[in-house]
Amino acid sequence: MNPFVVLGVDESATEQDLRQAWRQLAVRAHPDAGGSHEQMTQLNQALHLCLIQVRERAQQIEPIKKTLRPVRRRIAQEMSSFTVNVLPVECWHALEIVAATCGPTIAAEPPYLLEFFLQDSPLENAIQSWCRCDLVPEAGSTTVHVTVGSADELSAPELDNVRDFLVAELNELDWSDS
Repeated sequence: MNPFVVLGVDESATEQDLRQAWRQLAVRAHPDAGGSHEQMTQLNQALHLCLIQVRERAQQIEPIKKTLRPVRRRIAQEMSSFTVNVLPVECWHALEIVAATCGPTIAAEPPYLLEFFLQDSPLENAIQSWCRCDLVPEAGSTTVHVTVGSADELSAPELDNVRDFLVAELNELDWSDS
């Protein structure tokens, strides 16, 4: 089946449109909300396939944009970066605590998205960098997809270093209230 049909969006949808459609459907499809594991798996797979197609389309357009004006930007994304054994709401609040130590919040859509600057983090080359965490419910746990970007392509923290930092900081939190 066409993954765009599964998400109920047009094939010209942006990443933001895809994620918004996924979030709306995930509320009903998640096993903790009366859906099933199969529905959630199908929904997650549809999002992943749609994102691949949208990014491929963007890469085809990128050479045209480069001829119009140079863009200095570095972005690295890792699907399924790590899993936390709590529901998205609890995971989002924990990530919000970690993000507050890194810098100002850019965007927040609890409990599925948190984007923040990394300027105050101890990470090397983080001054002009940001991190986006997309939280995906997975049958009683949460998978966090991490994206790292920077205004300066020469100085940005490595994606693995950001992921490892987030995991270490989350492990330091007191989860006893959860």
